[in-house]
Amino acid sequence: MVIVYAIAAAFLLLITACTGDQPSAKLNKPARLSEEEKSQKIHQFSARTNRLLDSFYIAQNERQPSQLAKLGLENDQTRLDNLSDSHAKLSLQLTQAQLLSLKAIDQTTLNAQTQLNLGLFIRELENTITDFKWRFHPYLINPVNGLHRAAVDMIINRHAIRTGRDAKAYIQRLNAIPLYLEQLSIALTTRADKGIVAPAFVFPKALATCKNIIDSQVLLLDFKEKLKNSGIERSVQAAFMLDANSAFHQQTKPAYQKFMRYLQHLSTRAEERPGVLNLPEGKAYYQYRLSRSSTTQLKPDEIYAIGEKEVARLQNELKKVQAQLGFSGNLHNFFEFLQTDTRFFFANTEAGRQQYLYDTQRTIRNVSAKLNELFYPQDLTHLAVESSLHTQRYLAGDIFYQRAEEGQQDARLFLNLREMQNLPTYHMAARVYHEAIPGHHLQLSKNQDQLMFRQASQIDVYTEGWGLYAEWLPTTIGLYQDPYDNVGRLSLALSRAARLVVDTGLHSQHWSREQATLYLTQNTPHSHLEATHIVEQVIVQPAQTTAQTLGFMKFKALQTAARAHLGSAFDIREFHEVILGQGALPLDTLEQQVATWIKQLKPL
Repeated sequence: MVIVYAIAAAFLLLITACTGDQPSAKLNKPARLSEEEKSQKIHQFSARTNRLLDSFYIAQNERQPSQLAKLGLENDQTRLDNLSDSHAKLSLQLTQAQLLSLKAIDQTTLNAQTQLNLGLFIRELENTITDFKWRFHPYLINPVNGLHRAAVDMIINRHAIRTGRDAKAYIQRLNAIPLYLEQLSIALTTRADKGIVAPAFVFPKALATCKNIIDSQVLLLDFKEKLKNSGIERSVQAAFMLDANSAFHQQTKPAYQKFMRYLQHLSTRAEERPGVLNLPEGKAYYQYRLSRSSTTQLKPDEIYAIGEKEVARLQNELKKVQAQLGFSGNLHNFFEFLQTDTRFFFANTEAGRQQYLYDTQRTIRNVSAKLNELFYPQDLTHLAVESSLHTQRYLAGDIFYQRAEEGQQDARLFLNLREMQNLPTYHMAARVYHEAIPGHHLQLSKNQDQLMFRQASQIDVYTEGWGLYAEWLPTTIGLYQDPYDNVGRLSLALSRAARLVVDTGLHSQHWSREQATLYLTQNTPHSHLEATHIVEQVIVQPAQTTAQTLGFMKFKALQTAARAHLGSAFDIREFHEVILGQGALPLDTLEQQVATWIKQLKPL
């Protein structure tokens, strides 16, 4: 605890020295000031506090090279993340110190925006401290974001090579992988000794990934490609390539071979039964994960019931469209028709890919032309639509949005057109609305003036809830003219709603994998293979998939409530300005923001 107080004092001295002011502590009694002087002081204290928050955020991420890389702040590209528990404990002390410092600030000396920023940062620190209690529960190896591949992904996707220094740093990272995997092995053993081992199905997938990293030599291929596109002299490039080959074959490859032997041994301790109820304090852990994911205090049974009700509602909506289309048969027959009829898929040819790309761009143009019906004029970052034939090595899905990063002019909407059967045409509109406009592209463009920690904030219930809301919103302005496009929207929403049931079923009701898979195949358009992948994701990431539908329902409920309170004074454009103007927020904070806006327009 001495370290905590020392760090806290150092941070306070640092920020005080930067501004020449004394910290605005709660015990200070300010002298009587004029209104203009008060306003100036509030402005000064607010600016100082916002600088402090960003400096605290950078200090946290200095301890995680992978996070620095995401933020575009990484000056030292030689490091990989430290996975040791001693490192985690020191990070906790830093978090505790920061929290101590921030709670000493008198919020009455800050403007409203800074009060919100400060409150959100304090909330994140408190969540991080509570997360530490549960740090052994997450599965470190899993098919979604496992640490066995995280370092490789970071190097490939984030490590740029422009200079000889960058190339040397890349090679240093190849040499650092043995320590990284050793730390991961120790971390996995620690968890296994506590009764926490990933489910059995995880291990063959993890072993296959490790084998592919070795056999494909993807790191060497990536290094070679980046080196070729750098400004480094050809003769020097050859020397770097030799060093990289040596590092890979003498360090990286043997380390992964050793780690694979370790995984094979650990797999004998794997849990066959799915769900966190099988873990120590599993019930309490799941409730915590639900609270973190949804930013609410909803119980598993409540979320299960919400999911069942939403599934039934969406199925009824689909039946109405099915009748409108004149399709005979039950909903399951309709789903099978959608999955198999060739009219819904472009050819897996260059011409088919070009048509899909063109139709995507046209969809964006069409919704952009009507955007002013829903939003005030927007100053959006330019959105480039790019097609790719890469495997999932680079893309998170078949359609994926990436905001403009440091030094980039354009945001990007990636279309992975490798397998056109993964891209039914009836999903195109909803997925474009979700990922681009009025979805993530619009939402994140509105977020650019926020503090660094606000821009990077991972509040999935807001961000993904907005994405699903953005799929629905165009129905209110006459888009989805093609009934099959509406079928696509409803089927995607149905898939998300069903995950509320599957997630809580697996983690609070002892559902089996087979039971969860059967529920999805019987109630959604998913094939058995698709349902299996979803169930596996839900098992290894408890509560994560509940965020999207719960967030969407909150956005819709807030709009309904605002309309009811304001009547003819309600303006959908102003409502969206309130919703998006403060960046990603926990749902309770978002609700407070909307309530304040309503009260300002029409006192209750």
